[in-house]
Amino acid sequence: MSGLYGLTKLGKKVYKNPSLDPDEMRIINYLKENKSVSSDQLEVIGGERWLIRRLEKRGFIKEFTG
Repeated sequence: MSGLYGLTKLGKKVYKNPSLDPDEMRIINYLKENKSVSSDQLEVIGGERWLIRRLEKRGFIKEFTG
């Protein structure tokens, strides 16, 4: 089952002042444009599971469903 992800307040701050590597910013930008997306959609744009976990651990994104 795929989870549904969205940006946190911290993720929105990072979007305004980009300081992440290009792969991380691609995920942040995609979430900003689409509000919430499934993990399957993130994989299509290059969001590998380890990258999604890293962003989630750092508090930039969160999973709404598990």
